[in-house]
Amino acid sequence: MRNLGLAALVCSTATLSGCMMQNQSAPPLAGPSGFGLSLTLAARPDTLPRDGSSQSTILVTFRDGSSNEPLSGRRLVLSTSAGTLSSSEVQTDSAGNASFTLTAPSIDTPASAASVKVLPVGEDAANVVAKFVQVALLGPDVPTAAFTFNPSSPSVGADVTFDASTSSLAGLACGATCSYTWDFGDGSSGTGMLVQHVYTSAGVRNVTLTVGAPGGTTNSATRSFTLGAPTPPVAAFTVTPANPVAAQQAIFNASTSTVGSGATIAQYIWDFGDSTTATTTVPITPKTYAAAGTYIATLTVTDSLGRTATNTQTVTVN
Repeated sequence: MRNLGLAALVCSTATLSGCMMQNQSAPPLAGPSGFGLSLTLAARPDTLPRDGSSQSTILVTFRDGSSNEPLSGRRLVLSTSAGTLSSSEVQTDSAGNASFTLTAPSIDTPASAASVKVLPVGEDAANVVAKFVQVALLGPDVPTAAFTFNPSSPSVGADVTFDASTSSLAGLACGATCSYTWDFGDGSSGTGMLVQHVYTSAGVRNVTLTVGAPGGTTNSATRSFTLGAPTPPVAAFTVTPANPVAAQQAIFNASTSTVGSGATIAQYIWDFGDSTTATTTVPITPKTYAAAGTYIATLTVTDSLGRTATNTQTVTVN
């Protein structure tokens, strides 16, 4: 059969007089699709060191996909996965060309390539197709900082252990190969893969670990937690003998008083109920009542965080 090109053979169904030739046009190429438009990118050079300063020039050519005519005055929106661009958008010149620069990221950026994206705008949004160009990035491996802490809900005054052994370099445990610097979030710092720290006040703390690798690269990780105060103190005491005899010594023992982990009992204040008192830093205190009778003895304990607790007992002296 002979190829009719853009002409079509049209037969009338109304008459039997025959057929005629009718010219037809192909649909126009419209919209910045991969078929209707030609957008090409090139990076010179296509490899950069991760030094924060080296640059690659990205060259853009934008043309009509069917006629190869340059598309001038067209907006192109730019983005990159690594590094920085000289502009967020460019416009093509009369020859359909545009250019911009990519500045390499710092040595601490964990990327082996920068993917630069160019997106035409102002066209048929449904047909927009972005184009990409890759710029390889060279540099030493960047460590991945990671750490745990124990206990998981730390309290004031308790030892908190920070462990950075889960940090890695090139997919392997960093271990002694790396250095470890800590910011504990309370104005103090430390070094080492495994460290302990004691907090002296409650509140939210942001702890930052910075891991340094042999190639000079570093990476940081931050975790937050809320420091709670330890369990408040509880005052308790015994008297031996339980019913003392006047003019004979009795022992008041507050050793059963308690306070939560992270605090200690700093002071014991006794009121023996006979107008005599005693303040000590140890839990055991001797007492001799001068006369028989019934006395109300009161113990007040103060912990290292300044919190207090009180216990009262009736003491019968024979």
